[in-house]
Amino acid sequence: MASMLQTVDVQFPNSSLVFNTLELVPVNPNPYTCAIKTDHSVISWHDDGTVTEKMADGTLKVWFAKPTLADAIHSNPMEKGSYFKFNSDGSVEAYWYSTCYYWSAPKDAPPVQGTPVYQCSECTAESPTPFNKDMCDACMDAIYRDYYRYGY
Repeated sequence: MASMLQTVDVQFPNSSLVFNTLELVPVNPNPYTCAIKTDHSVISWHDDGTVTEKMADGTLKVWFAKPTLADAIHSNPMEKGSYFKFNSDGSVEAYWYSTCYYWSAPKDAPPVQGTPVYQCSECTAESPTPFNKDMCDACMDAIYRDYYRYGY
């Protein structure tokens, strides 16, 4: 399975700053799994290509999706100094949103080992089985209750 070495934003629970380092992106072992719980964290793969890892101590790691040529073309012209370099080996260098980013060429990496976890899209409750329409029963009931009460 392929991963890449890339810039990861690290946010510590006791700091308001965001730190950057380079790490391999966690590899999802199953494309139908959105999150996996390991011994020390929960790793989530999001629809926009972002991968997040929430550690037991509250530390949050964020790997952003590799930009495409379209992302570079449509980047905000008001963002002064945006820069993208697409290399022939598949790696990308960027200065984007006032931060330097790097995405390497594909590298072999093992998939994450752990237990699949499904999270409610409204309240982030966890379940070992998929929710109906990505929401737990309590949130689904609240939406239906509001629908019938307010006529959304």
